Amino acid sequence: MQKRITKPELKVLERFVGKKLSCIGGEYLDSSLYSDSIFIKAEDASAFIWGDYFSQDFAGFGDDFSFFSVDETKEKKVEAATKKGNLYYFHAGESITNINLARLTVTRINKDGSKSSYVTDIAIVFFLTRGSLTLFRDNLHLESFQVSFSSEIGNPKIGLVETHYGQDGDMDHGVVFRFATEFVDLQDALSELE
Repeated sequence: MQKRITKPELKVLERFVGKKLSCIGGEYLDSSLYSDSIFIKAEDASAFIWGDYFSQDFAGFGDDFSFFSVDETKEKKVEAATKKGNLYYFHAGESITNINLARLTVTRINKDGSKSSYVTDIAIVFFLTRGSLTLFRDNLHLESFQVSFSSEIGNPKIGLVETHYGQDGDMDHGVVFRFATEFVDLQDALSELE
């Protein structure tokens, strides 16, 4: 089972590489920078990024799983955020040099040794001239995500992802869940989908 950012969505993100960051915002993005939707603007590139969910049986019961959705920004989204004063200009003017995705694989190992996996993108990292902008889904089951800026160069530390399945290696009724996160360059993610 997988729910990764799709090729058309990756193409929207690809337009940001080489552009200067203008701002981020969102109708409900307050100063905590935690929301279920934001937009990003950089010169002539713009994207609306939101959390969505689908239902699936992965652990022996039906459950909701969240994922990122990406589309071009609609001007009414920008107007709503502007009206509420929810625009943020951290690192404005810095070039976006690259984009990485943090990809999480959750592997379920059953008592009989059989395995199943769930793969999802849990973070989008925009590398900037002097830092990074990261969108991080810190819960596999909720649509909301954390937005953070860093002055450090390189992939950010990705914290633990909350889930109903406990932490890496926890056993529940003889079933073990393993969690592994890797960073995938945007161009590599696009190549995987060719």
